[in-house]
Amino acid sequence: MHERPNPKKGIRAVTLRTNRVPVSRIRRTMSKILSKNLILYALAVIAFVAVLSVFIAQMVVSNKKETAIKSFEQFDQKNHQVALINRGDSPEINLPNDNSNPETILPEVVDDTTPSNDALVVEIIDHTETSETEPEASLNVLPTETEPEETVAPTTPPMKIPADNTPHYVQKEVVYVRVGPGQNHDVEGFATFGLKLVVLEKGAEWSKIRTETGITGYMRNDLFDVNVPVRPEPVVPPAPEYLYVKAKVVNLREQPTENSSVIIYLCENDRVQFIAEKGDWVQVSIVSGIEGYILKDLLKNSPPEDTFEAMERTLYVKEDDVLLRNSPSTNGPILHSLKRDESVYEIEANSTWSKVRLSNDKTGFIRSDMLTVVTPPPAGYTRVEKTVYINTASVNIRTMPNTDSLIVAVVYEGTSIQTKAVGSEWTMVKAPNGEIGYIRNDLIRNTAAAPTSPSPSTTPSSSSAGTTKPTTTKPKAPNPPAPSIPSVAKGNPANDAVRARIVEIARSCVGVPYRSTVDAVTKNYMDCSGLVYYVYKVAGFNWRSRESSNYIAHAYGTRVSFKAYDYSTLLPGDILFYSSNGGRTYDHSAIYIGNGQMVHATRPTAKIQGVGEYYRQPSLVKRIYD
Repeated sequence: MHERPNPKKGIRAVTLRTNRVPVSRIRRTMSKILSKNLILYALAVIAFVAVLSVFIAQMVVSNKKETAIKSFEQFDQKNHQVALINRGDSPEINLPNDNSNPETILPEVVDDTTPSNDALVVEIIDHTETSETEPEASLNVLPTETEPEETVAPTTPPMKIPADNTPHYVQKEVVYVRVGPGQNHDVEGFATFGLKLVVLEKGAEWSKIRTETGITGYMRNDLFDVNVPVRPEPVVPPAPEYLYVKAKVVNLREQPTENSSVIIYLCENDRVQFIAEKGDWVQVSIVSGIEGYILKDLLKNSPPEDTFEAMERTLYVKEDDVLLRNSPSTNGPILHSLKRDESVYEIEANSTWSKVRLSNDKTGFIRSDMLTVVTPPPAGYTRVEKTVYINTASVNIRTMPNTDSLIVAVVYEGTSIQTKAVGSEWTMVKAPNGEIGYIRNDLIRNTAAAPTSPSPSTTPSSSSAGTTKPTTTKPKAPNPPAPSIPSVAKGNPANDAVRARIVEIARSCVGVPYRSTVDAVTKNYMDCSGLVYYVYKVAGFNWRSRESSNYIAHAYGTRVSFKAYDYSTLLPGDILFYSSNGGRTYDHSAIYIGNGQMVHATRPTAKIQGVGEYYRQPSLVKRIYD
C-alpha cells in the first residue's frame, strides 16, 4: 500500500495494487454460465407448456367427441362417411338415387339449444374389417373458434322417404293434394282413404305423387304409406241429418272463420251432412267424407223440389207383380199389377217415380227402378238359361239387339255370362255386373277354352259389328259427320283402347233422356255428371262414388292446358268442365270424343255437339287416361 497526498483536499490517497483479471475473460465466463442456465430454464418452460397444452387439448377433444356422437347417434355410419352439422339449422339431406335404400337416408336432426355458429366437421372413417385393436370407425373432430356448452342435441324421429315405383296408399279419410310442397300452396284435388298412388319425386317432408284417379300434386309423406290401410270395425252411425245450400255459390272452408282457406265451392241445392254447430258456423261433410265449415245462414233444411220432367218414351217392366199406384207414394191406392216385360209409356218422371200410361190408356205411377230401357226378347227368341263365354278381346252388351243402342256393359275374352234368351243373330244375356242386354251370337262360345282353329266368322274385326237388326227396333238417326281438326296431343299407346272404348260408350248414350238430381247410376236417365260417371264406369274405371261435376273436377284427372276454340291438345275421352263463375264451381261436364266434338247430357236428351258450337267454352279439361 502506498500513500500519496491528495492535492485537492490534503488527504493522503491510498492505492491498492492487485493482480487485475482481463475484462474479456469475465465476459466469456458469464456467457457460458448464462447459456447453460437459459437452456435449462427454456427446457423447463417448454415442458410445462407442452404438458398444459396436451391436457387442455384432451379435455376439448373429449367434450367435442361426446357431443358429436350424441348428435349422430341415429346416423348410419357404414353408408354416410362425411357430414356437416350446423346446430342452428337442419343438416342438408342428399336424397339417394332410385336404386338406393330409403332406410339409409339421414334423419333430420335439429338442435335448438346451441348457438348458430357452433358447427362441427365430423369425418367418419369406415373400416370394412374390424378387430380388437382397430375400431370400427374413428372420429376426427375440428372445433370452431366458439366453445359450445356441453349439451345433448334433442333428436326427432326420422321422416320417412317413400320409394319410387312402389304402390302407396292414403292413410287418412281425406287428404289434400296441393300444387306445391307445403300447406301454403293451393289445393289441386283430394285423395280419400285407401286410394292408391305412386311417388313421382321424393322429398324429405313432401313428395310429388299421382293418384290412381289421375290427380298429380304434392302430399305430406306421413299421410301415405306402402301398407294398405285397414278400417276399424264399423260403428253403426245415427241417421244422417242433411242440409242444402241455398245460395248460388258457397265456400266450404277449412276452419270456422272467413279468413280460412276454401276447400271447395258448393252450388245451390248441393246436399251436405250436418256434423255440429260452432257459433255462426256449421260443420258439415260432403261427398267422400270431406269435412269443412259453412256459415249457418247459407244453409236450409228443406231439399229442392223433386219436380217431374217430361220423358215421352217406352219402357219395360223388370219384374213380375209391379204395382201401378194412384199417386207417387208407397201409400197410394193400387190401380193395377203388371208382369215382367210388359211395356209402358213413360210420360214424366222425377228422381223416384215415373208417371206411365198402359196399353189400355190407364195412367198411374210406378217406381222408376222397376222399369228398364232394355227391350224384352223379340218374337222368335227362345228362353234358354246357360253359361257361355266371350271368344274375342272385348264385347259390348247393349240394350237392344243392334249396334246403335246403349252399351250397358263391356266384357272381355274368356268371361262367363248367363244367357236369358237366344235368337238367330243375337242372344239376351246377363253380364257379370248384373246388367241385362244383348250380344251377337258369333261373339260367344259354349266352352271355356278357346277353339284351336277359329273360323273367320268367330273373329270379327270389331265387337260392335253386325248387320242384322230386328224390324221392331227403330235405329237412331245417323250422327252428322265430324269436322277434321288436327291434334297435336300424343297419348300413351297403352291407353288407346280404353280411350276408344270411352268414345264408343259415350256415343251410345245419345238419346238417353235428361233428368237432374239423379243420385244413382242408371241407364234410364242421365244428367251431365251422370253421363260422365256412367261412361267411365262401363269402360272399367273405378269411381269412389257417384259424384257431381263440381266434385269430379276437383278430385279426378290431370289438368290439360288448352285455349278457347283450340282443341288440338285434347285427347278423346278427356272430360270438359264448364263454369259460370270463373272456375270457382263447375256446373256442367261433357266427354270429348275427338274432332272438336263432345257428348253431353242436356235437355231433352243426351247428344253429340261441337265444343265450339256450345253457348260457352270449357273452363277446365281433365284427363284420366293419358
